[in-house]
Amino acid sequence: MKATLKSVAFLFMSIKTETLVVGQGMAGTCIALALKQQNRDFLVVDNQHHLSSSIVAAGLYNPIVFYKQTLSFNAEKLIPFTKAYYAEWERAHGVEVHKERVFTRVFSSVEEQNDWLSKSSRVPHSMYMKSGLVRPNPQLFNAPFQASQVQSAGGLDVPVFLSKSRDYFIAESSILNDRLKKVEPQDEHWKCILEEGKTILAQRIIFCEGHQSMNNPYFNYLPITGTKGDVLTIKCPEMICDDVVNAGFFIMPLGNDYYRVGASFEWNNHSHEISIAARHELEGKLKGLLKVPFEVIDQLTGMRPTTGDRRPVMGAHPKFEGLYIFNGLGSKGVLLAPYYANHLTDHIFNNIPIEKEVSIHRYLKHYGNTKN
Repeated sequence: MKATLKSVAFLFMSIKTETLVVGQGMAGTCIALALKQQNRDFLVVDNQHHLSSSIVAAGLYNPIVFYKQTLSFNAEKLIPFTKAYYAEWERAHGVEVHKERVFTRVFSSVEEQNDWLSKSSRVPHSMYMKSGLVRPNPQLFNAPFQASQVQSAGGLDVPVFLSKSRDYFIAESSILNDRLKKVEPQDEHWKCILEEGKTILAQRIIFCEGHQSMNNPYFNYLPITGTKGDVLTIKCPEMICDDVVNAGFFIMPLGNDYYRVGASFEWNNHSHEISIAARHELEGKLKGLLKVPFEVIDQLTGMRPTTGDRRPVMGAHPKFEGLYIFNGLGSKGVLLAPYYANHLTDHIFNNIPIEKEVSIHRYLKHYGNTKN
């Protein structure tokens, strides 16, 4: 491959770039792709942190908040954008990563069933919630209150999406496998010192660090916390099911009798180890729903970056020019990242106002309440 100026620069200890993207999970990847689409000069720094929620994400999305049985945030806007986005990515990279999926929602009570039937008969819920009832296979499931189904749901193979995007950034000499150690202002740039010794001079930085933003001295005033989530991989040869089943937790078919099960939510457990309590919780839920035996094959854990209002947080630092954040995607990164990455880059380069529901300015009163 012909060497570019940037690839030659990688050989030296100092690199200049217009925009530095910190992190290459769902948020950072979509930001970098949006920058590429706008023909901007950028560089990604990421060390493939093993506790990133993106790495262990099931990749599912759907337009319904199941515990409330209502539409998820901005569903009418996000669902069509998400489908078109991943279809375009597949065309550009020649790899299939997105799949439309049927979600079967198993009801836990008559009240829950009635609430679904009532909402599914009215717009806009009727666009996504099927109005009829289905009876899950009684030989497989304990479902005395039956179930219904969700339309316009899907799933992304997140590991493949991230790895193929990373390969693309490598080919474009647009990523460094390193960790950002220190950031300080220098003239009209930001001097970024990496763990392995390199220095980057950037006009702006977009931090996409997930739960690690809690340790960012510029943005740790934001109420972003790490919500621990564990998922299981099980083998269940007797369960022949192609749908994603949700009964207060999800069961996602992986093929060849394997299923992903999850996810747990632990708000006060910030351990980086897999959670025994989460495994027992998920196994208990499985035993309550399934009538057939299963075997736990694996367990993974990750930290979701969440905010109190369950909305993304994005925008410019209230004091330091050139510093931006894109975070708080929680368990909905597959659905939120594409649209809002484009929204943030449109704000930065085209002066498009940020939607107030996701703007960093909603937390302005917290500024000054930092931990460092």
